[in-house]
Amino acid sequence: MDDQEIVMIFKNNKIKDLKRFIKRKENLNECNFYMMYLFYIIQSAGILTTSIATSYNYTNYIWFGVGLNMLASLLRSYEEYNNNTIKKLHSEIVNIKNNIYVDENILIDTNNKSDA
Repeated sequence: MDDQEIVMIFKNNKIKDLKRFIKRKENLNECNFYMMYLFYIIQSAGILTTSIATSYNYTNYIWFGVGLNMLASLLRSYEEYNNNTIKKLHSEIVNIKNNIYVDENILIDTNNKSDA
């Protein structure tokens, strides 16, 4: 294996990583878009349910409203996690663009086992 072949292997890997990072960033952005709206709908439904149930003293519905708010909080946590991942992906994309990319960053793509 000569030096030129090694350079081509790294170049091809960099291109493959760039395409994967851009696709994953796009998917996470789309997912966050839907989760954001779902969060507001579920949170509003939880607040409304809890308020109405409290005014009529329906204990079971109060807990249902609290459960909806807990679900909304969980969605917000996933959205925040996705935002952090998007920032890391953006950083890696910029590194590839500026030619300072270091391969094998385990923080970025741990659940993509198809390329191994």
